[in-house]
Amino acid sequence: MFEARGENGLGGAYAALRLYAAARNTGRRLGQRLDTAIGDLLFAVTTAGEKDLITAACYSTTSHTRGDGRQTLFDWEQKWYARRLPPPPARILVPGAGWGREMAALRAQGYTVCGFDPVESSADLRPKETQFVRGDFREWVDAVAGSDMSSPLGRLCETPFDAVILGWSSLSHVLSGDLRLQIFETAAACAPDGPILASFWCRPDEQIPVRSQSRQRLIQLADRLAHLRGLSPDPTTDFVFSPTHGFGVYLTLEEFEGIAARLGREVYMETEPVPRVTLGRCAPVAESHTSKEIE
Repeated sequence: MFEARGENGLGGAYAALRLYAAARNTGRRLGQRLDTAIGDLLFAVTTAGEKDLITAACYSTTSHTRGDGRQTLFDWEQKWYARRLPPPPARILVPGAGWGREMAALRAQGYTVCGFDPVESSADLRPKETQFVRGDFREWVDAVAGSDMSSPLGRLCETPFDAVILGWSSLSHVLSGDLRLQIFETAAACAPDGPILASFWCRPDEQIPVRSQSRQRLIQLADRLAHLRGLSPDPTTDFVFSPTHGFGVYLTLEEFEGIAARLGREVYMETEPVPRVTLGRCAPVAESHTSKEIE
């Protein structure tokens, strides 16, 4: 879902962040304002690889990788998959699979399921009768583009899939728009005749953030610190930070329309209760959507 490879010499800082995330997730005593302040500071002064490490550190403290005992799909997922996926025993690839919740549920329905995630999870949690490897989106893109069948991800994708499901909201942890496009191009290469499904974060119009004067001053300070490291933060990135999820970005239908056009696919958008998109080669459903129709 994001790159878990990091920069050298920063292990202590990320260990401290992981402890903060664990404490914040348990007690939630420090409040949302502190999370926002930490996010603003870290977003400005870290590289892309360091942001991925931070997100991995946060995720490693939660049930996303440690497991919460749930091996079933949410109702919206079940209905979505029933409409959009080919029937079992189709081969399904789940990038950004976390500890494997979706994989376990799909395997129970008779699918052949493979997946990967950059964050290490307990072998005891991994779904039985599925194939799981450790890896991140960038490694997957590179392995498939370079036809590197010597790598675990290359071997995993050697045989075409019937569909690709990007693990729950994992796409929103990819901060680079260029990499998000490459992810969809790679998914299309892995499932040339099947659908690509992705859920993501989408900011409601009424939640457009308003920056207070104190937050603006903090951002200006963070920008000055970033320049000392030779970094230039992108002020247009609509990012969010939390100790549960690390860094993420809000995505828009317009981005998916552009990706679908580039891939020569149709896009089907659904917004409730979780924003999600399907890039077809999948049969239209009764309440068929076009790229301009939102359920």
